[in-house]
Amino acid sequence: MEPSQRIKFLVDILFDGNQAAFSKKIGAKAQTISNLISRKSKPSFGLIESILQAFPELNADWLILGKGDVGLSTEIDKYGKSKGMDIQLLSRSNVEDHPSISKDEMKDVEKLLARIRSLEREIELLKDNVESQHETIKAKNLLIEHFQKLMS
Repeated sequence: MEPSQRIKFLVDILFDGNQAAFSKKIGAKAQTISNLISRKSKPSFGLIESILQAFPELNADWLILGKGDVGLSTEIDKYGKSKGMDIQLLSRSNVEDHPSISKDEMKDVEKLLARIRSLEREIELLKDNVESQHETIKAKNLLIEHFQKLMS
């Protein structure tokens, strides 16, 4: 996997593929990231430095050379992505380097990761909805208590 593919992986995992949001986070122009990913060109030292500064836990060896783990479990949790998942699973280089994984299986893994992210967002929305409903119930219970006191 080339450095541009690893950067695309970060964009996909941390920002659901939103290159503009990733660019903003690292202080780069969106067009720079778009060109890097679409042309699969090599990132400049300055861009790599910006990425590493924006994500201090990111493993520089992984980003530059593709060696080791991504090293972003805390960052991934911070962005609400992949909670409870083993970072080894998220390292495409670990999966791609495994001789028994085909390209079709890799596509399946990517689809599953995307589905997991989607379900995690849905869970967060449902939690917010439950919390909102709980607040509504509390408010209604207070009103009932108030009316009961007035009736007594």
